[in-house]
Amino acid sequence: MDEQATENPPAPAEPELPVQVSQEDAQGLLAALSESYEEIKRLKSDNAALRESLASAGQAVPAAASAESPGDGVLIVDDSKLLQIRMRHSVEALGYDVIGLADSAEAALQLLAKTNPRVVILDYLLPGMSGLECLQLIRHQRPNVRVIVCSAELTAKTSKAFLAAGANDILVKPVQQHSLEQSLRRWMEIR
Repeated sequence: MDEQATENPPAPAEPELPVQVSQEDAQGLLAALSESYEEIKRLKSDNAALRESLASAGQAVPAAASAESPGDGVLIVDDSKLLQIRMRHSVEALGYDVIGLADSAEAALQLLAKTNPRVVILDYLLPGMSGLECLQLIRHQRPNVRVIVCSAELTAKTSKAFLAAGANDILVKPVQQHSLEQSLRRWMEIR
């Protein structure tokens, strides 16, 4: 758990009680994520076929906007320096580059303006702007960046809010290496 997060937690609009997610609910969320992943793969395949068809017919193929194109590497956003170091080590141990570390949503958005990460690993409880607010701005600025929410302070309500705002995956701290590996492999390899 983040040290600062316990000192200055955001005041919720209504009380949130920690909710244990049943295995059935977790499987439902995983199934929904899997369906989304398969839909993305299908759309990419359809897009490639359309581009090939246009090219073979001698028609101009529209170029993808560079600001929308997913980049390379991982941006880690966590207010705990210790957890930043641990996450960086875990990500690099899986063979991925960490292109930036941020300890607040504001710092993350500044880095996002200067770099082009493929994946952002985002904590929920951050000083100033929350991870949820940050996600909404990330989606506005860079809709194709994948966002993995990683927090110990998630409830069923906040998890649903993150998914509705466009989070690609949700991991609960302490993150198991195999869970991080599975999530990163899924979201780093989609082009």
